[in-house]
Amino acid sequence: MKALMRMSVAPNDVQLVDIPEPKPKRNEVKIQVKYGGICGSDLKMLNENADGSRRIRPPVVLGHEGAGIVVEVGDDVHSIKPGDAVSAETTMYACEKCRYCMSAEYNMCPDRIGLGSGANGYFAEYVVAKARGVHKVSEGISLKAAALLEPLSCAVHMVFRQARILPGDIVVVMGPGAIGSCVAQVVKASGARPILVGTGHSSHRLDISQALGIETLSIDDCNVVSYVMDVTKGVGADLSFECVGSRPALATALDCLRKGGTLVLGAAPTEEVIFDIPKAFFRQIKIIGSLSTTPFSWCHSIYLLEQGKLSLEPLATHVVPLEQWQRGFHYVKERTGLKILLEPQAM
Repeated sequence: MKALMRMSVAPNDVQLVDIPEPKPKRNEVKIQVKYGGICGSDLKMLNENADGSRRIRPPVVLGHEGAGIVVEVGDDVHSIKPGDAVSAETTMYACEKCRYCMSAEYNMCPDRIGLGSGANGYFAEYVVAKARGVHKVSEGISLKAAALLEPLSCAVHMVFRQARILPGDIVVVMGPGAIGSCVAQVVKASGARPILVGTGHSSHRLDISQALGIETLSIDDCNVVSYVMDVTKGVGADLSFECVGSRPALATALDCLRKGGTLVLGAAPTEEVIFDIPKAFFRQIKIIGSLSTTPFSWCHSIYLLEQGKLSLEPLATHVVPLEQWQRGFHYVKERTGLKILLEPQAM
């Protein structure tokens, strides 16, 4: 089968190659991949030196977002059958015995191996995943939408498990990428008021969310902090979600908050960040990190989709054949569209 692989620890050593089809082992499921979503972290894995990395273990097929159809199951798999439309959690291996695994927080397991980094991922014609993390999707959910379940599950984990949001909260979301756009929709579904913030360069992404009923702002058109203070009568937002990973976005997210507000970190900075600790201290700001997903966030994400509480397919703006993967990654680098999907079966 065709697969997009990180071949070695050397930066940019990525090739489209022919490899044998995987065979599911006990408690594993083989999925024919229909769509694999390109994440910003995939772009990083393309470029970074993996020498000494515990996260990237080449040679490995990239891609941790996706959806497809089950074609084969291993021994002791009874809840999933061939023909099911599915998407799979990103944890392929976990120790199953640490304090985090015991509470199904596989995202925190120190021995975790993820799809698309340590285990072969979605950028191939077939992928094998652990049955415990494979989720069936109903007929009312398209496979394009299902391919975005991973970023949606990240958003659900952020909003419901980490932030503990309340109906009526005023919430600033920095960054209209896939994660930020999903966070804004989940916030709205919770009964709170999201304000999604982007730049003029991302106006096309803001337009997509605005069409879905999300309030949006461009920092090139207005003073975001002043706007939030006007909306809240000088108090400030209850929560800010930083979904960019940049110094300016982090500073704006902090400045928008009320005293006693909550700052949720939903993206890892790609540069050294100067953070105003005294401002956070004297205003008693709660700072919370949010990493990846949990089984709960996947189940709740599917529930929200099935109930029609949000919409994912409009976020999938481009579909590119796997053999044209370089074009897809170029779109991500240039922030063309919003979510770019690779399609292995279009080859």
